[in-house]
Amino acid sequence: MSKRKSKYKPKYKGVRYIAKALNKYQKGKYPTYSSALPDARKFNSDIKSNDKKVKLSNIWELSRTKRKGSASKSSKASSSVAPLVDKNLLDYSFFFELQDYPTWIARCPNDVYFISKITPDSAFDIQGGSVISYEEYFAPYVNFVNGMKALTMPEENRYETDWLVMCTEPILNKVNKRWESKIISIDSDGKEFDYGFDSKTPSLLATKAKLSGVSKPEPVEPEPVITPSSVVSSGEGRVKEIRGLISDLRQDAKDGLISKEDYSKMVKELTSKLETGGSI
Repeated sequence: MSKRKSKYKPKYKGVRYIAKALNKYQKGKYPTYSSALPDARKFNSDIKSNDKKVKLSNIWELSRTKRKGSASKSSKASSSVAPLVDKNLLDYSFFFELQDYPTWIARCPNDVYFISKITPDSAFDIQGGSVISYEEYFAPYVNFVNGMKALTMPEENRYETDWLVMCTEPILNKVNKRWESKIISIDSDGKEFDYGFDSKTPSLLATKAKLSGVSKPEPVEPEPVITPSSVVSSGEGRVKEIRGLISDLRQDAKDGLISKEDYSKMVKELTSKLETGGSI
């Protein structure tokens, strides 16, 4: 008896998928689904014409506005021309692609220097064409972001919209008399965003996931006022104890560790136990 073979039909991704992605991850640029449709049609056409798949990374290549440093007056007046750096450095990269930065930087001319807040302060500025160590310059930041990534849901794939990195076009630094490019962390819109890495203490790991474009959490209900007069058969130490527990719960709710509803429920239970003399 032959078994019936089920055929998997892949989900078609086209204009609607692109428009929804633009509206979800780049609300500043595409506040509504309708506003994203014109570019979604264009991006879909470009992706298909290049025989590529419709996926987020290919959409971001078309939708993100590349940061370009504006030339200073001194650089315009100078006869020197800005050095050309490896094109991979001027485009966005996922944070884990920093492992390729030493190779890309080695391809650059030696008249450009790379400075950054995502490299340890103990490390020297990087001169183009030089051979540098990934472990010394970029591994601390990658480890830091990996710590944040572990604090998010795997299915969210937050690395596609956060923790991105890129280099700016070289700008002439009048003080140092040299061309400089900044290695920066950016969000999905190509805007510089600080994810909390401290270049002075690069070995510290992230304790919470700092994400761009995340709406502020709902305000937590005010902490109930508990006074000795409202408590039956409770000493002053017991009142302080319950206040401390409620304060901790309130902070957990602010940090998103518990929901607003759970916070209210647990506060009521603690208050009820306190008033009835039950154990906390």
